[in-house]
Amino acid sequence: MRQVHLPDRAVDASPFEHIPPLPAMRDPGVAAPILLATVAAALTTLGLAGFRRRATSARSCGRHR
Repeated sequence: MRQVHLPDRAVDASPFEHIPPLPAMRDPGVAAPILLATVAAALTTLGLAGFRRRATSARSCGRHR
């Protein structure tokens, strides 16, 4: 069931139009979203720490004379 009324050619351009509908999934509970949020927060923290340690100035990478 479409919520937006677009021409058929525009709708057919979407990859989601060609995926068959899935049967209803069972209730995943609360553990899965909490685990995913924890992993996402840890990876974000590691990425930001790595970004801060990265050499970004010309002086620190030896090109400045």
